[in-house]
Amino acid sequence: MNFEEAIVVEAAEEAAAAGELNPVVQPSEPLEPAPAWKDGLGLMAELYASLGAGEVVPLRKIKAETEIYVIGRTLEHTRWNRRAAAELLKISYRGLLYKIRQYNIRPEPTAFQSNIQG
Repeated sequence: MNFEEAIVVEAAEEAAAAGELNPVVQPSEPLEPAPAWKDGLGLMAELYASLGAGEVVPLRKIKAETEIYVIGRTLEHTRWNRRAAAELLKISYRGLLYKIRQYNIRPEPTAFQSNIQG
């Protein structure tokens, strides 16, 4: 299973766990959860809940949250190698840099960095 498939499977599993849909594909190995700042699926749960309540979530908001989630996970997967991430996402390197700045995506501090700063 490649990285892109793993993200889709993870999204389906989380939606199924929330009782939103039935999983179609089971991963061959468990996936680690995304850090909270990259949880683009929180918006999907909000979307499903709002549809039942008769509210509308703007498509731009859904698109932005999804981009933040996928770009963040891809950068994490490549250990913040932006060129490799751009290739995986099939977008230009400059396009990826623009999205990182636009959404203010930053790496999570490691335990080592936390100890130095704290």
